Amino acid sequence: MFKDFNKTGHRALSADVVAELAELGQRHGLKFEVKGGQLGAHSLTLSLVASSADTTAADDAARRLIDVNGRSLGLAGSDYGLVFTSLGKRYRFTGVSPSRPKYPIDGVCESTGRQFKFARTAAIAIQMSRPKQLTPAQAAIAAPTNRAPEALDPRYSQMAQF
Repeated sequence: MFKDFNKTGHRALSADVVAELAELGQRHGLKFEVKGGQLGAHSLTLSLVASSADTTAADDAARRLIDVNGRSLGLAGSDYGLVFTSLGKRYRFTGVSPSRPKYPIDGVCESTGRQFKFARTAAIAIQMSRPKQLTPAQAAIAAPTNRAPEALDPRYSQMAQF
């Protein structure tokens, strides 16, 4: 009998529900997730989301749409799924909707799973969250070495002479 109607009990029961639904999900090709719920004094309401376990086809289609529709915003298909921050919350970039010129960018809140639309200015945050690619020269400087400073920068020996 379940008596712990508190946050710890909520987490434990949520984990048990997802574990029990895992077999059903494998049988039907679904993935179950608990996306919050409500906790009362004598009750617990869970919010379950069932999604397709194989999302590669949908992800590829979303990437192609971003390639086509995101050009004017400076976004590429490789940006799909990047995590960016807006107003202190973390969102995952999921698409571009050109039919909404004021709020063309789509994202999902990482903490709640809710979908949101963003203004064009969010494209800058998405671009800033891209993984940094270093040039070979920058990588050589950033890599830890045991070489003397003169070997890294020939100007160092010239500065030391003054």
